[in-house]
Amino acid sequence: MSTERNVRILIVDDDPSIVKLLGRFARDLSFEAVEAMHPREALRMASEQEIHIAVVDLHMPEMGGWELMQSLLRLNDDIKVILITGDYCSESAALAIKNGAYDYLWKPIALDHLGEVLQAARQQFLHRVEK
Repeated sequence: MSTERNVRILIVDDDPSIVKLLGRFARDLSFEAVEAMHPREALRMASEQEIHIAVVDLHMPEMGGWELMQSLLRLNDDIKVILITGDYCSESAALAIKNGAYDYLWKPIALDHLGEVLQAARQQFLHRVEK
């Protein structure tokens, strides 16, 4: 049986302060957190270890969050991808969910809300593993 500690979350943002903040926050919630500041680094990590949840910035140089989300889902179609962005657009959020995102959050991120989203994603993962 899986324990909460076995749920691995990947944090991807080109802003190192956000990566560190969210990584620390995830560890405080008993996730195993891995961090990346470059999308290609994130893909390498996801190909080398099982990632259950990913928090991905929408706007990054080199590769955007949409493309990264699609690549992560190709590696593991069970991964829960949470897109984060500083640009509010309800149409973009609806499109993200329709195309496979688990959730879509705006910066500045309300950590209490992010915590609820992460806990719900963890429960879905653990429920699937227990079946």
